[in-house]
Amino acid sequence: MKMDVIKDKILDIKEKIVSLSKKQKIIGGVVIGVIILLLIILIIKLNKKDVEPISYNTNPGVVSVKYLYGLKFDNTSLKIVGDTSTLTTTVTNSTKKDIKVRLISISAKDSNGKVVTELSGYVGGVIPKKGSRVISSSIDMNLKDIDSIDYYLEK
Repeated sequence: MKMDVIKDKILDIKEKIVSLSKKQKIIGGVVIGVIILLLIILIIKLNKKDVEPISYNTNPGVVSVKYLYGLKFDNTSLKIVGDTSTLTTTVTNSTKKDIKVRLISISAKDSNGKVVTELSGYVGGVIPKKGSRVISSSIDMNLKDIDSIDYYLEK
């Protein structure tokens, strides 16, 4: 009889362990589900950052090829990201001699020819004959409506 009582107690404990394990599995599953849901929400919020639109000013007066004292300015782009504008251009020495150029001043003008802002492109030395340098200048200003640019040498 004692054996039957012991068997019953063992079966009772076994059922409690099995049922407790099921509860733990359910609770664990719920916790994992909540964590996954929170991660998905976090990823969605991170992907919805305020992405500033990128645009380019393609006005012919801005991007056209220009010449100044034997220097050719081409491959020009004016990229605007939010309120920051970056002008990039290739400066090529098209002469048969080296040209020393320290700085290039750039005037950005509106459609009335009025200077809206001035930028600077640093070259910092000699551009060898038939050689090129890429200059880049940025300003915290939206230049999408600029109609033309002019270059000036500061030797």
